[in-house]
Amino acid sequence: MSFQARLQYLISWILRLPEQRISDATDFYKDLDLDKTDVDLMMFQLENYYHTELSQDQIQDVHTVQDISRLLPH
Repeated sequence: MSFQARLQYLISWILRLPEQRISDATDFYKDLDLDKTDVDLMMFQLENYYHTELSQDQIQDVHTVQDISRLLPH
């Protein structure tokens, strides 16, 4: 499984959404109607999974799956 496919799967699992709703261009705020707290919690879980730590500045700029992909180690 590619990094991108794994990331999309993890996000769908964390958010309890069908995997088909998650793509590289999915905007968490506009497309999925998440709020800042939802995105922060999702990022916390992804940080734990990938054993990395991101700054609040980095996390605040996250709006799409592609944004997350740029931040996490491959």
